Amino acid sequence: MLLPNRSEVLAIVGAWGDGEDPVPERRRSYNEQLDELSAMRRRVVALPDGSEKERLLVELTRRQARVEAFRTETTLVEARHILAEAKAAANVAQADLEAIEAALGEARAEAERSDDLAEVAATLLRGLLRHRPFPSDNREIAVVVMLHLLAWNGRDLDPGLEERLESIDEHAPRDLAELRRVGLRERPDPST
Repeated sequence: MLLPNRSEVLAIVGAWGDGEDPVPERRRSYNEQLDELSAMRRRVVALPDGSEKERLLVELTRRQARVEAFRTETTLVEARHILAEAKAAANVAQADLEAIEAALGEARAEAERSDDLAEVAATLLRGLLRHRPFPSDNREIAVVVMLHLLAWNGRDLDPGLEERLESIDEHAPRDLAELRRVGLRERPDPST
């Protein structure tokens, strides 16, 4: 059975904030919208005064407002992405290494007692929840680390149980027991 070490746990947490940056695609879309606005302005300027020009001017104003709202939203998306990366870095930098080691020690001890991966995964999850080694996001990190443990061992959670884990804490024995009993399935091979 493969178990993570402290460095691997920290690597998982650090990579957790490295989600795909949505901003470059949004910037491309914004630039395309600006090009469309420029083309529309050229059409409006080329038209003689009249109702068609007035209609296009109203439409141009509407589109400019939508493009400006999109630009503002893109700035907010970029800020959220930067904050997520900073939060992950802070979690790694300020991690309580002794607490991580204590949670991993509990999982190792369980692995020595039993070959039951579900039991070891539940023990690791409970240990990370109880020891709270990170300054924030301990529940989410514990679930992510546990999912990595399962994946390294060719297993995954049943989808219904994965949703229930979003609200789990160390005092949720029924969910942990469910994980031990029926919550694992073979991990699909991504190459097929």
